[in-house]
Amino acid sequence: MDDVYTTKSVEIAEAERWLEAVFDGAPSGQFVERRTINPVTRQAHQSWWPANNLKGLVDASLDDVVNVYVGVCPRVRKGGTASDVTHAGALWVDDPKRDLPEGFPQPAVIVETSPGKLQWIWLLADWTTDLDAIERINAELRDLVGGDNVQDRARILRIPGFRNV
Repeated sequence: MDDVYTTKSVEIAEAERWLEAVFDGAPSGQFVERRTINPVTRQAHQSWWPANNLKGLVDASLDDVVNVYVGVCPRVRKGGTASDVTHAGALWVDDPKRDLPEGFPQPAVIVETSPGKLQWIWLLADWTTDLDAIERINAELRDLVGGDNVQDRARILRIPGFRNV
């Protein structure tokens, strides 16, 4: 496992490194969705950044105020649905309950989203448009390790460094 990112305190550099790893080589013209959710009102707010320029997406002033997530797959337009996603550069599992089998490829990125809860992310060598395969493999990974039901292409994941408030 190359990197472990935690949510214990906001480290802008750590969050930016995670964003760079996950979106490296994203197709041009794609957007990264940031979604903040107010923990009291449950109101969500969406905003978008060009996938090739993510400066400003992470903002320490949001910590302890809202939950902060990004779409793990970039969007071809400013939206948060499956039809807005055309490419994937990663596979993921949220909150695995079991270890990977011996010899299984380890995730490139591990995020501690809250105490004792993890996200595992495998970065693909090349971006793909076979989103049905991404969802199928994510579901197989979920079943293998007992993870949460979050295999869909429009999935948002917590940014490392931001706590679950």
